[in-house]
Amino acid sequence: AKGITTGAARHQIKNDAQLTDAEEASLNAITANYRSGFAAIHKQISTLAARNARPLPATVRQQLATLTQQRDQLVADHIQQINTAFGPVRFQVLDAYVRKSILPKVQIAPIPKN
Repeated sequence: AKGITTGAARHQIKNDAQLTDAEEASLNAITANYRSGFAAIHKQISTLAARNARPLPATVRQQLATLTQQRDQLVADHIQQINTAFGPVRFQVLDAYVRKSILPKVQIAPIPKN
């Protein structure tokens, strides 16, 4: 989950989701890679939004749409990586934990539309 940086908090997820050590290591590696990609896309979105006057030109709106698609694909790719690393049964256990315990706390910032 974004914002969790302490070892204790990460181990809490491991314990609460009943992950093995290998699953925790895989999840941490995949999450680190995701965060890197997400940060790069977020920086591009923020830069585009900050450098352009409102209403946003059509070219900037298209760039934002492309970046949004890249972000969505990044999420899908990393979910698939976790699914592959865990296998379908263990992935469903993790997915149920995330949906119950983490997803309700997630806040999504909108991308500027105009």
